[in-house]
Amino acid sequence: MHKIESPGATQDSRFTEGDPSSGVPATELSAAFMNAVMDEIANVIQEAGLTLKTAGTETGDQLLAALQSLGMGGYASAAEAQALTSLVKVLTPGRLDDAFEGANQLKASRGYQRLPGGGILQWGIKRPLSGANSYNVDTVFPIAFPNACFSVVVSHGVDSANLDSVANYRTNDESVQMGAPNTTGFDAQLNLRDGQTSDNRAFRWMAIGH
Repeated sequence: MHKIESPGATQDSRFTEGDPSSGVPATELSAAFMNAVMDEIANVIQEAGLTLKTAGTETGDQLLAALQSLGMGGYASAAEAQALTSLVKVLTPGRLDDAFEGANQLKASRGYQRLPGGGILQWGIKRPLSGANSYNVDTVFPIAFPNACFSVVVSHGVDSANLDSVANYRTNDESVQMGAPNTTGFDAQLNLRDGQTSDNRAFRWMAIGH
């Protein structure tokens, strides 16, 4: 692409309507300039895989269609960002944040986060657990994985942020027996081996799937 260089163009290569009263001519349209403009636009349309129209079939929207096809279809709304389906809408940084919100997440102690590409993270906690040597901690996920649950990681212990608040907290002993997870949840049993049934225990888990 080049700027206009034909007779009548200004020194900085811009068009002017001229001024007949002072003898300043209007800028002439040159074939070289118009062909350059035509080629620049036609190349974008053809790069998008579209066939150029003829004079009798012109619709005035081929350049727009080409830009949309090449991923320049305007800015995504919050709903479009969260749908994660558009191939032509632009995600701004703010809309990228929106894409992870709405129905794609639940920010809670038992929640989930949908990820681009179909991945899903889920997590949860059961608390407090006390008064027995064994606890059924079978778990139902907040939402079912559409296809499969790849893995579940669990952690367990006393339900306290300060292990020094009670003398035996650092020496408590327990284990978890788990079954294989499915798309809706998993079975698990928390077993105490320390006999400290009065201590509040917590069972936490995180799952990943798609």
